[in-house]
Formats: sequence, structure tokens, C-alpha cells
Amino acid sequence: MRYSIPAIALATLLLSGCCVRMAAKVRNETGRDVRLMVVRHSGQTDVVAIKAGSSALVAGVMPHLDWSPDFWVVTDGQARFTFGDVSPIASMPEAFISGSRFTSDFPCRRVTQHVRLASDMTIHAVRVIGYTDKEPPLFPIHYTKKEAE
Repeated sequence: MRYSIPAIALATLLLSGCCVRMAAKVRNETGRDVRLMVVRHSGQTDVVAIKAGSSALVAGVMPHLDWSPDFWVVTDGQARFTFGDVSPIASMPEAFISGSRFTSDFPCRRVTQHVRLASDMTIHAVRVIGYTDKEPPLFPIHYTKKEAE
């Protein structure tokens, strides 16, 4: 059987996972439904609703260099909480990050940062490998601004 070079290249590309999609899995432990708006340094925004006690995937947090950091805005129907800098999520150790190619992003590899939103509206790192009661430095992340809705 004879294969063409483009077919072999395509198969290699698909199996090697040439691309990576960053995502953050946010567990809502606030006790109420929330809306999370992710504002990236590029100006792009994503909004996702997260029911109480459930999780949702949002755009992953990328490290920032000279740009302004990504920030999150969480609303619960009563107040609006702004987290002015969520960049510590981008530098979490491997124990708080998972990766897989076998997701809806296939053939790309999805790298997921795991966090939870606590009832006091703080963002905590969630360990996915092993156990420790310690969080990485700069966690929990506290909101920088609270406004009535």
C-alpha cells in the first residue's frame, strides 16, 4: 500500500497533538449561581454561567509580560466582584494542572488549570495530583473591587 506524503504528514500532525488549548476549570462553591466574565489582556471577553455546586471551563489564564493581566468579574445577582489580576493561575505548579489530548479539543491537547470559587468570593487552587492542604504562593486570590448590582 502506498501513502502520499501529505497524508502521512497529516496523520503525524494529528497524532502528535500539534496545538495546545489552555482552559481553566472553575468549581463554584459559593452556594449560589454566578456568572463569570473572563477579560483577557487583548480585550477579548468570555462569559459563562456556573450553577452552584458545579464546574465550568473558561479560557485559560496565560502569563502576562508587559501587557495588562487577565482579570475576572464574578456576579451573583447581588454583587459584582472584580479580580483585577488572576495571573497566579498561570503559574500554578503541575499538581494543580491536568492535561489530555482525549477531550472535545482533539487532536489538540487541552491543558487545564483547576480552581474553585469559595463562598467568601476568593479563588483557590485545586490540587489534581496528590494531596496537600497547602496552596501555591499568591493563593487564595482576593477580589480587588466589590460593587452592588
